[in-house]
Amino acid sequence: MPGRLEPLEPWLPPRLVQLLRQAAQRWRDRRQQREGESLPTFGLEEVDAITELFCTVGTARGGPWDRLRDAHLPLPAWFRTGLDPWSDEYRAQQERLWQQITGVERPYAPDDDETEVYAPGLDAIRQPAYYMRRDVEAISSASDHVLATGMLLKHCGLVAGDTALEYGAGFAQTALALARLGVRVDTVDISPAFCGWVREQAEFFRVPLTPHHGHFGLNPRPGHRYRLIWFYESFHHCWDFERVVPLLAGMLAEGGRVILGGEPVFERPNAAVPYPWGVRLHSEVVAVMRRTRWMELGFTEAFLYELFARSGFRGSRVECGSSDFGRLYVFERPLRRRPERVSQRWGADDAWPSSPVGVREGAAIVTDGRAGYLVQGRYVPAAAGDWWLEVRLTAAPRPSGRLWVDVVSSGGRRLHGGRWFDLADAHEGSLWLAFTLPASVPDLEIRVVVAPDTVAGIEAVGLAEQPA
Repeated sequence: MPGRLEPLEPWLPPRLVQLLRQAAQRWRDRRQQREGESLPTFGLEEVDAITELFCTVGTARGGPWDRLRDAHLPLPAWFRTGLDPWSDEYRAQQERLWQQITGVERPYAPDDDETEVYAPGLDAIRQPAYYMRRDVEAISSASDHVLATGMLLKHCGLVAGDTALEYGAGFAQTALALARLGVRVDTVDISPAFCGWVREQAEFFRVPLTPHHGHFGLNPRPGHRYRLIWFYESFHHCWDFERVVPLLAGMLAEGGRVILGGEPVFERPNAAVPYPWGVRLHSEVVAVMRRTRWMELGFTEAFLYELFARSGFRGSRVECGSSDFGRLYVFERPLRRRPERVSQRWGADDAWPSSPVGVREGAAIVTDGRAGYLVQGRYVPAAAGDWWLEVRLTAAPRPSGRLWVDVVSSGGRRLHGGRWFDLADAHEGSLWLAFTLPASVPDLEIRVVVAPDTVAGIEAVGLAEQPA
């Protein structure tokens, strides 16, 4: 069906082409679901042999891999279906599945398990990423990535001079393209080697592209807010996505967007991802996991949309007719109007916060030069919905430095929103943080952390629901 649609594109209305393609995708998903029981399978005891075949022979069509091309690993007998996908029990079960596939008997550790597999000495200027391949499918594979870069450029909403951030950038080919077009781009990668190769390209092309070594959720310029944050073939490595997504909201400029491209997202569960989210069980993915120990997750659309909605994002899918790699998921936060006043406010003299650092001066808590929690407490019930947190600063001492502000619940285990503030950002003496509660909580906690040598005084914090 997709092959028949291709010649129609020049003269059919684009919206009709999109609808036809979506129908074709749903048909393919339904067919895969119907045929799920008849697809070839393999057991955990075969993973080593499959990995050896994958690494030595490869996946070229017409070869030994053909019998495994559509195969998947069935869920083991101990696996419990029907668990709440937001629960700790569900997550622990997925980690156990990762352990059995990778052959390790310890918790997943990204610093140890997400290492690069490229040999030292490669040419990051002439042959980065897909340019280094010379197999029979190299050019066809490269076309997928070039198309994906085009889709990201087309839908990024940027102009020269804007700032953008890519997580899990690898060789950062899209980041390099944006930097050559005048966008100031930061990249974050857990691999020091990849950071070095990105730096090498930035220096060669003399472009505003800066790599940073770190984890998902790191803001390499604390307090800065980006017009675009994107993941390309990297979000499915993000094991702690429930921590990371709320952080993105605080790092995004008003009107900015988060884009996911080249990610394994499905309209409904299937043989390879038979749950809302979790380890992918397709043969090629299992072989990669056994070889590298990488975390390889997949998501259903419904779960992904809810994940971002819990942090106030609205999501949409953008189709790419020529390649699944170019399919994008775009997330934006509706512009929010700050409230004129807060409905609940607590001052330092109300005995609401504990203050491990800082000293009381009259009705305020003032920094004392140490780093740590300046405010931590006031556990209050809060209803589901969109909220604002206000941190009201004193006029004296004159604020300088940085503060981290966040709101959490469940004893600090669930983050609902947080960001670094440069105290030059204070709006009429206040810092404002927008956040979303997907469900009511009995113990909303407000926390303010000061960086070393920050000078500031806090006279009150307040909460207000989003104005209609």
